[in-house]
Amino acid sequence: MYEVELRALVEDFNQIKEKLDSLAKPSQLGKKEVTIFFINPNKKDFDLRLRMQKDKYFLSFKDSISKTARKEIESDISNPQAIYSLLLESGFKIKMIVARIKHNYSYDKFDILLNRVIDWGDAIEVESIINNETSAE
Repeated sequence: MYEVELRALVEDFNQIKEKLDSLAKPSQLGKKEVTIFFINPNKKDFDLRLRMQKDKYFLSFKDSISKTARKEIESDISNPQAIYSLLLESGFKIKMIVARIKHNYSYDKFDILLNRVIDWGDAIEVESIINNETSAE
């Protein structure tokens, strides 16, 4: 599975949210999430993320094929503390920690995420999942 996405900063969060509310189908509004991004000092062309949402936890891997298409593998996990320790003990380093409030929408074959990123700013992501690497590029 490949994720194809575009991202941009948003100047007027409320104006974009109003437009999305009128055009797209909301799937989750106001979801709080913290993501820890890890890097492997020996190989820097992928992301490994530990994501926490209320009482759900995920580990995800995203490999870069191009600037907008990435192979993605994600799995639920039940013990985020153990995974966190395992990654650090395996030599991974914390790249950054991001806390955000997400507003997710569906429009046609796209997922649209309007984000309030704590201590960073507002952003929008438009993404689609593609099963074929050639189509993803």
